[in-house]
Amino acid sequence: MQTIAPTLYQILKSSNRDLAPGDLIEFYPPTVTDLIPANAERRFASTELVWFGWQYEQQLVSRSDISRYINEKFSGVNITLSNVDRTVSTWLQSIDLAGYRVLIRTISRRLDDDSIVLFVGRCEKPGDITNTAITITAKQDLGSIENTLPFNTFDLKCPLKF
Repeated sequence: MQTIAPTLYQILKSSNRDLAPGDLIEFYPPTVTDLIPANAERRFASTELVWFGWQYEQQLVSRSDISRYINEKFSGVNITLSNVDRTVSTWLQSIDLAGYRVLIRTISRRLDDDSIVLFVGRCEKPGDITNTAITITAKQDLGSIENTLPFNTFDLKCPLKF
């Protein structure tokens, strides 16, 4: 659950929300754990903008609805980035995108320091690559699904007093 500052909460409650048109997408290397725009390797948006002092490139074409599951399925999203000027494909050739974290956030134009995080997940290898677009799939980042359970200890005498 995300904590929302009172000023952002008041903007969300009002009928004049003035949310930015489109989301902000941030890509983080696998070793980065502090997911703030300063630590992002690349930042993309549907329009060129500056938020929180950081430049976002106009490369985001679209994203699918974020699928959210509470069962054994993983939540996920598909992100489509522009490949017309080849800057994204050049970046993807220099790294191994699988394992990178992606963060999707939405912002209000009135606030420079607060946002709503819509999704955090791990990227898979880029899927559909054409001359005009690149599709990236990300799945929910859960960590390890293997857990070590402590074994039961048995004593002759119960430690609880009734």
